[in-house]
Amino acid sequence: MKNSKGFTLIEVLAAFSITTMLIITVLPLSIQIKTEQQLLADRLAIVTMLYDELQRHIWYEDTNLSLYKPYKKEQLAFTFNPTNDYLQGCVEWINVKKKKEKSCLYGYPI
Repeated sequence: MKNSKGFTLIEVLAAFSITTMLIITVLPLSIQIKTEQQLLADRLAIVTMLYDELQRHIWYEDTNLSLYKPYKKEQLAFTFNPTNDYLQGCVEWINVKKKKEKSCLYGYPI
């Protein structure tokens, strides 16, 4: 075996199994990370839209307490409820994981 030129079957199997384990591990992780990034980016954009709508309701004393806006391929449902001294604004949507999500902000009317 001193003058063996080339790979033996054991070396090929070891290299193949290491490569396969890396692919099996890294591919699902990268897909999960991409999904979570999209989830966070959508959440940030939608809460920013809620903030803008809440400000519009406060400044212009809008009496429309619910509205729908498109975002990508989904419909966002905005609701505004006066509670004691504050105006509660909430938005509901279906996220990239196909789960219903809700976020609320509060504003102090002038």
